[in-house]
Amino acid sequence: METRVLKYFLTVVQTGNISRAAEKLHITQPTLSRQLQDLEKSMGTKLFNRGKKEITLTNNGVMFAQSAKQIIQMINKTRQQINQSNIVPTGTISIGLVETTISEWFFKTIKSFRAMYPQIVINIYNGDGDDLREKLDDNFIDLAFLIEPVESAKYHANEMGPLEKWGIIVKKSDILANKNSVNKNDLYNRPIILSRRSIVTESILDSLKINKEKLNVIGTHNLLTNAIPFIKEYNTMTIAVSGALSIRPDSELKFIPFEEKLESKHILVWRKNVALSLHARLLLDFFHAKK
Repeated sequence: METRVLKYFLTVVQTGNISRAAEKLHITQPTLSRQLQDLEKSMGTKLFNRGKKEITLTNNGVMFAQSAKQIIQMINKTRQQINQSNIVPTGTISIGLVETTISEWFFKTIKSFRAMYPQIVINIYNGDGDDLREKLDDNFIDLAFLIEPVESAKYHANEMGPLEKWGIIVKKSDILANKNSVNKNDLYNRPIILSRRSIVTESILDSLKINKEKLNVIGTHNLLTNAIPFIKEYNTMTIAVSGALSIRPDSELKFIPFEEKLESKHILVWRKNVALSLHARLLLDFFHAKK
């Protein structure tokens, strides 16, 4: 049985009239009538009740119509999938990355995606969470990897990538560099430069029960890149994750974890109510499969 005949049959069902169906199909009425008769003969049952002005389905015709619709839908879906598989995805995906070990994880993980879709260009933007959320809101980037805590009310959010341990970064010549871990008392009455992201700073200070009034804050930074000159020049420190230093080793600096174990997860976010491009969706599906 040809799919063409199934389409003829369903068109008659839809119009309820052979003449209108023939006109819609751009074939003659006798041709269509003959096709329907051959169909009934091949099925071994009557499918239509033929009236003078209207044609209706028999009980067997109703069952056949349901199956015919499913067959046509399945064929159309399969054809669409085949056509899509023959198209080489192209385009640009813009990704935001915080300065942590997520960048190392990202570039290792993305290798197999690049092998599958070599025509897709990946643009990388580094920044702190505020920078990247602003770029997301302006549709300047498609996806962003942030670190907890994340203001996720207007974003889809999935945990992904490595955990990050919190501590401080100091010069190796600093007296604290001899310690294997530090506590809140080690931070008091010492010059310190904090992240400008208040949600992160407040979260860390609250978790460790640090009294901010006892901190000697000499400035803020948005990236460790900007904090490093402060640390070296003023023999100060900053609160950071270990990955912020491990991705850019510096022979003059050392990361020291907090005595109270404090870790944060990375979060992959993208805008709600904003349709992702096909290539961005492919990358998102790829990351979900890697979880």
